[in-house]
Amino acid sequence: MIAPTLAPNRTLLVLYGSETGTAQDYAHELGRTAQRLHFDTRVLAMNALSPSLLPTLLPTLPLIIFITSTTGQGDLPSNTSHFWKFLLRKRLPVNFLSKVQFSSFGLGDSTYLKFNWAVKKLHKRVLQLGAREVCERGEGDEQHAEGIDGVFIPWSKRLFEKVLEKWPIPVGMEKILDEVPLPREYILEFDEVEIEKQRNLGLPLTDIHIPRPGVHLATLTRNERVTPQSHFQDVRHITFTTDEDITYSPGDVVSLSPQNLPKDVSLFISLQGWDSIADIPIKITPTPYLLSLTGTSALPPPPPPIPHPVSPLTLRTLLTHHLDITAIPRRSFFAHIANCTSDPLHKERLLEFADPEHIDELWDYTTRPKRTILEVLQEFDSVKLDWREGLLGGGGIGIIRERLFSIASTQKGYPLSTTNTSTNPSRTVDILVAIVHYQTLLKRPRTGLCTRWLRTLTPSPNPTTATSIRIPILILPSISFSSLSSSPSGLTKPLVMIAPGTGIAPMRSLAWERYFLSTTPTSSSPDGEDTNNSPMVGDKAEEKAGDMLLLFGCRTSSADFFFRDEWASWQTIPHSPPPSPSPRRKMYIAFSRDQPKKHYVQDLVREHGDEVFRLLYDERGTVAVCGSSGRMPQAVREALVEVLERGGAEGRGMEREEAERYLGGMEREGRFKQETW
Repeated sequence: MIAPTLAPNRTLLVLYGSETGTAQDYAHELGRTAQRLHFDTRVLAMNALSPSLLPTLLPTLPLIIFITSTTGQGDLPSNTSHFWKFLLRKRLPVNFLSKVQFSSFGLGDSTYLKFNWAVKKLHKRVLQLGAREVCERGEGDEQHAEGIDGVFIPWSKRLFEKVLEKWPIPVGMEKILDEVPLPREYILEFDEVEIEKQRNLGLPLTDIHIPRPGVHLATLTRNERVTPQSHFQDVRHITFTTDEDITYSPGDVVSLSPQNLPKDVSLFISLQGWDSIADIPIKITPTPYLLSLTGTSALPPPPPPIPHPVSPLTLRTLLTHHLDITAIPRRSFFAHIANCTSDPLHKERLLEFADPEHIDELWDYTTRPKRTILEVLQEFDSVKLDWREGLLGGGGIGIIRERLFSIASTQKGYPLSTTNTSTNPSRTVDILVAIVHYQTLLKRPRTGLCTRWLRTLTPSPNPTTATSIRIPILILPSISFSSLSSSPSGLTKPLVMIAPGTGIAPMRSLAWERYFLSTTPTSSSPDGEDTNNSPMVGDKAEEKAGDMLLLFGCRTSSADFFFRDEWASWQTIPHSPPPSPSPRRKMYIAFSRDQPKKHYVQDLVREHGDEVFRLLYDERGTVAVCGSSGRMPQAVREALVEVLERGGAEGRGMEREEAERYLGGMEREGRFKQETW
């Protein structure tokens, strides 16, 4: 293990914005490369820099690398909000960053309308403040044949070639080789105090939760498969019931912290020979190396790798709740474990996978068959990790990231066809989850960490039962959809909702929320006064909201027409003759496999183009698209352009360029909203 020798004026700050942790992982990879070149390096979330520090620290840094994903409608991730707000201050001088050199890298998906929009905005603003590019911006694309790595690896190579031209390694020093371990900033140790405290406690593992700020403890009261057993995909309608009232809006998401299955954790422990120590309390401790950094550098210290560890923390609970042992390993993992084997053949092969020149071999071994860290350790069974230094940081095993699911319910009431309404809607949260389960070249079933965990959970119909297992859930707000039901202008404007598959989840929340907000009960009390006990339907409802048109797509009417029993009562009862060109609430469905010719949501857009044109052009409504990324978002966008070209029932067509400009204007005005995953 070799510590970098820090030379004067060799400070490099890597700042990241990450919603799911992927950009954070790439940021740390850049940081490790910089350390091997003897830079005083920090890798921090953008918001980790305190606002009071930004005015004095940023202008003095010689080199900053930004790396960020894009979220929502081309927005930066939530852990960049304070930093981005600071950069947008109008009073910052145009030469604020004139002494700074920088580069940036974005993680994106080219199927999104605003591909890598966040890094483009950030890069442009940093240039406006006087900073100079040390290397051109890189834009990773999930659709690349080799994923983000297909762009990241050659870009990072160019980056550090140019960095070394300006900041060569000082005389007498050499690059620290990839196979040489870097010093750890945090390690694990036995916790003698906790050992004594927990000696006879016997706390059941099911009662252990990650103490994330803001979480609500909830009981799983529904875990119902809503597709038939004969259907290829297991989709679950899951309901959480909380112990207290909570608040959320359409478009908001539930954040869950999944767990590894006990059998996988036990296998990992057995492979490493830790059975005798697996349940002894441990603690995360800063190393002397970290303490030396904090005393000699102006940069903030690196944060702990696990900000909110479970208690009691043992190797078993660490592996269960925090370490992603079923993730697909990155290159840095192979360099890390190559130092943990005494088998020369294993070491040679592991170092080949760690070599950027062998990216194709690594892809074929890991990403293509979805081979997991646990499976790699089974195949390279000579690898024995040092639990004290080999589990945290250093490019080893990543941290389990939270999983986000769109909320499918509304707190304004239950859908009118729902029979089980005994629970307060202010305490219930519905999600619609497609269980990830498939096979790869390995001929072994592949499952998603979170959905596999959810599938194993048994619901407790009575949330007050003492034996009910409590699951921590965290509600995260939506920037994209909040205005569609919360603001008066958003509520009164028409809304076109386009949702294939499980994309119907946030649309269900939005559709019923606007339904309840747009109706006024007219039931009378005994003394003749109106009361507001429940929403009414049909002629007794006083319509307040703009028209809603829902275009839904699925495979068959009998397999995956989600919430089918609810939609008849949601739609407006037709009148004869119709009082308007279309009912106030209307739904069209495309079943892609119920007829020889496949039928998709983009086909519905074209078929009902006159209504779509009236709502979006004549009445300046909003369109919301939700569902799987891939070809769907672009296909829907193309269909909308064609509808605008055609010009509705009266044939008020426009040229394609004008149609695309109009759609672009809708995006800028917040009238084109897209959430895909």
